Amino acid sequence: MIAPKYPIAFDEGADLDLQFLWKDAGDDPVDLTGYTARMMIKEKIDGVIIKDWQSYLSLNTPMGAVNLNVPAINTVDIGFTSGVYDIELISPTGKVYKYIKGTVQIFEEVTN
Repeated sequence: MIAPKYPIAFDEGADLDLQFLWKDAGDDPVDLTGYTARMMIKEKIDGVIIKDWQSYLSLNTPMGAVNLNVPAINTVDIGFTSGVYDIELISPTGKVYKYIKGTVQIFEEVTN
């Protein structure tokens, strides 16, 4: 499976709430019971880690949903305006799936 690309763009100083759904070839949700997820943002693919956002990921297991919820307090003075990310899912047996990947763009805050 080649991970689909999805660009993430958000405003600095605002909540970031996204949900991604994993479905099988029959368009049915993939049950994520027992899975874990991880996410990192880097300046470029082989670059320095800017943010480790694993703690902001949660799984809705029967729905096949991966939720990314970053509170506004953690997007204030974020320190960068663009990068790349990916989200990986790890099965209960340890198999790693590259779930989704793409670019990150942050629009700087004016009112703070």
